[in-house]
Amino acid sequence: NNHLVDTNSASQKLLFNQRNKNHKSRSIDFAFTRDYLQGSRFNVQKEPWKFGVQGGFFVVRPNHNIFQEMVSIILQGNYDKANGGWSKLNYGGFWGASQIQGLFSYYYGEINPTVAFELDRCRYNTMVDDPPRYSTKNNNGECRTGTFNCEDCRETPLEQMLSVHLTTCWKPWHCPLIKYPHPERCKDVHHKWFGFRKSLELSW
Repeated sequence: NNHLVDTNSASQKLLFNQRNKNHKSRSIDFAFTRDYLQGSRFNVQKEPWKFGVQGGFFVVRPNHNIFQEMVSIILQGNYDKANGGWSKLNYGGFWGASQIQGLFSYYYGEINPTVAFELDRCRYNTMVDDPPRYSTKNNNGECRTGTFNCEDCRETPLEQMLSVHLTTCWKPWHCPLIKYPHPERCKDVHHKWFGFRKSLELSW
């Protein structure tokens, strides 16, 4: 699949290249997307892998050792909300930082980065969101993903979206498109959702 890797996001590539220069290959135990749009209260502009993992979607290969390591990290309780989050290394400062979105970001960014794989945010678990830039002035600020060019997920063709996280577009059963302005692609996503719902009802 040409859209498996987020070619516009350099975060996991930068992390892997910096810490694992001698690795020729790796086994993938964790596939995920990041919530770049939410940002962080801490300065992570040069370390984009410290943004939160999107907790609404991830794929995990069961691994008892990794599970026990995460349990140990949680029991240690080494999280400081005001001073850098997990281990005070700036894994925090966003929604869910003390929970799964921050824990996964910390573990797969700091403890075990060689087994994590970041997916294309506009095609997997897409929020149909605008480009996550540090500065929105003239829409040409540096991208939070670690590259200057930011893909606009609002313009990604519907047929290339493999899964959608209904946050920016809101929940279709609330009929938000009638009440508030939304990106045009949200209308396509909601239309698709209602089509699936209708087909389910007919199958009953």
